[in-house]
Amino acid sequence: DDHPMIRALKERKIQNASANEHMNVICKDDTLVPINYVVTPLLEDGKVLGAVAVMQDVTEERRVDYIKSEFISLASHQLRTPLSTFQWYLELFSTDETAKEFTNIQKDSIREMERASKRMTDLIETLLHAARLEGGVISPKIQKVEIVGFLNDIASEFRSIAKDAQIPCSISIPQEPLEIETDPILLHVVLQNLFSNAVKYTKEGGKVSITLEKNKEAITISVKDTGMGIPKDEQPRIFERLFRARNVQTVDTGGSGLGLYISKMVAENMGGELSFVSEEGKGTTFTLALPVGRSGKEEKKV
Repeated sequence: DDHPMIRALKERKIQNASANEHMNVICKDDTLVPINYVVTPLLEDGKVLGAVAVMQDVTEERRVDYIKSEFISLASHQLRTPLSTFQWYLELFSTDETAKEFTNIQKDSIREMERASKRMTDLIETLLHAARLEGGVISPKIQKVEIVGFLNDIASEFRSIAKDAQIPCSISIPQEPLEIETDPILLHVVLQNLFSNAVKYTKEGGKVSITLEKNKEAITISVKDTGMGIPKDEQPRIFERLFRARNVQTVDTGGSGLGLYISKMVAENMGGELSFVSEEGKGTTFTLALPVGRSGKEEKKV
């Protein structure tokens, strides 16, 4: 039922390959060729006559992406060693015995270096995480997760982030337990990215809320903010790697343009979907939908 041709016939909707979906065709010599596809159902008087599939060989695109990912991974690993040395000396300077030798201006400079060092560490870890996802090194480790308890457990972490930014945070979840099969670590990565973005791009006095809902087919977790919003003409690019909307580029948030890219990729790897609605100047709502049954995708072959 997950084949795009079957989906097009059943749902009577055009089916497109997602940006991070892996689908291959098997050639006569048994080699696998990666493809993008568009499947369009043929309708007449409300009846389905069939479907037309258009496929594109993306071998070269995949090769280039692999090279880029390898470069990012290698560069990130090489940056770790000198950064570790730098952080070690900063810790040495920050000890009570050493710090008393510094002036207030020097202490302020050290604190600024510590902040810059943390931003660099976070960026390197994000780059490595993206490279692992793109290389297929990270795959969902599926287990049963009681999602209501899971959200309650991480709620204090999110409230702490919001409190530091002086932004009220509300979390609305059902009282009764709700069990799904998913990867709790990857789920935490997505929710942490969405929540930190909501806080990061919401001014003091704004609000952030998290809502959990369930229907017959999926559970949805929504993260809503009253922040900057996303310009309408840039919304189609919001999940692209390294993309940052123009209205946030003037704000010193330390964003890398990788958080949403990674979140989208992780959501799809878990068999879910990440979507959003946004209005510039009014805020954004990101919604993660996960199937009630088993989450997680395997590479497809046709």
